[in-house]
Amino acid sequence: MKMDIDERLRGDVIESYQNLEAYFKLMEEKNPNPT
Repeated sequence: MKMDIDERLRGDVIESYQNLEAYFKLMEEKNPNPT
C-alpha cells in the first residue's frame, strides 16, 4: 500500500516538474532578455 502511494507521489512530482519546465520555457520565449 505504501509503495503505491510513493509511486503515485513520485509521478505527481515528475509531472509537476515537467509542467514547471514548460512554463519557464514559455516565459523565456515571452521575455528573451530578463532584467
